[in-house]
Amino acid sequence: MRAKADHNDATTTDSLLHEASAEATSQMDPAFDRLWDVEWEEHIRQSALARVKRQVSARQFQLFDLQVLQGLPVRAAAKAAGTTMAAVYMAKSRVARLLRREIARLRSVR
Repeated sequence: MRAKADHNDATTTDSLLHEASAEATSQMDPAFDRLWDVEWEEHIRQSALARVKRQVSARQFQLFDLQVLQGLPVRAAAKAAGTTMAAVYMAKSRVARLLRREIARLRSVR
């Protein structure tokens, strides 16, 4: 008989937690919602970046990182990496295309 009482207690607790969660959700601060959205988008961006990094060569990612993520001008990124400006543009184009696709894929999973 105690097992049934434990089950009822657990069900009641789960029910109360669900009700409290639903009430808290309906009363959430809009600023919290905006913060949550910003954090979620950053999570998607970082996840996509990590996945794309595994799909391209280390060299291509390095060039993309220098120019896009670190914000170096193309000429400076090429000089820092010891390559041509054309190579930087090509890496940026390829990695950015893959990144856009991966971000779109991750958003559709949500």
